[in-house]
Amino acid sequence: MDKPMDHEILTQFLFYPRPISESEIPPSEHGTVHRYESGNGEKISAYLYRSLPDAPTALFFHGNGEVLSDYAGDLTMMFSRIGVNLCVVDYRGYGLSEGAPSLSKILEDGRATWDYFTGEVGIAPEDIILFGRSMGSIPAIDLASSVDNKFKCLIVESGISGFERWIERLEPMIKQLGMDIDALKADLRKNLDHKAKIDKVEKPILILHTERDSIVPSWNARDLYEWAGPEKAKIKIFERGDHNSIFYYNGDKYLEIVRNFMA
Repeated sequence: MDKPMDHEILTQFLFYPRPISESEIPPSEHGTVHRYESGNGEKISAYLYRSLPDAPTALFFHGNGEVLSDYAGDLTMMFSRIGVNLCVVDYRGYGLSEGAPSLSKILEDGRATWDYFTGEVGIAPEDIILFGRSMGSIPAIDLASSVDNKFKCLIVESGISGFERWIERLEPMIKQLGMDIDALKADLRKNLDHKAKIDKVEKPILILHTERDSIVPSWNARDLYEWAGPEKAKIKIFERGDHNSIFYYNGDKYLEIVRNFMA
């Protein structure tokens, strides 16, 4: 039986997968498409732009409705200019990946990605930046808490601190749809307790957000920062932009902050 947090209604409400063809990825001498197995033997995909073999590589878990081709091209080159290789991961159902998404599956997809790129591809764990944007904060934070701190650092952009307030707000609707609200809350606490996960992280954490984010409000960033504490975390909440335009309005400063954080 599926976990309560993978209930069909909740999954349809949460996820907006978008398939693409490989022809939509701009060709590059430094860019390669990778396909590897995740849960149930379904294959997921990632695009690795590695123009700097000796530089750290960001495993980038993108937001909802996004796909790897949104980042292949100019963005990968921008990151290379600040000394970071970029590997953009598509969850099941997104981009070139097989299957369909769920909350449990994106956790599995994150772990499969770590195993593949530290194993078959051979990127040293200490050279990996775990980078999660929006929904991608879920697998990024999960990995940061579960790989024995064998990574370089964690970056969370427009990230989700938890689902508790969201569930409370939607509780009447969830009950009306016939879902067991108590079982759902217990399942979310067991698998998506970001406070407990952040507490296990010993490596540096950078939290980026915008004050005017109407999709994932900025209190999520402040929660994450409070849980991490100033001894291991830095936070920047931009005044300009919103959830989907944070980089558009703040790109130069955004990259400068990431570069300084890496240093």
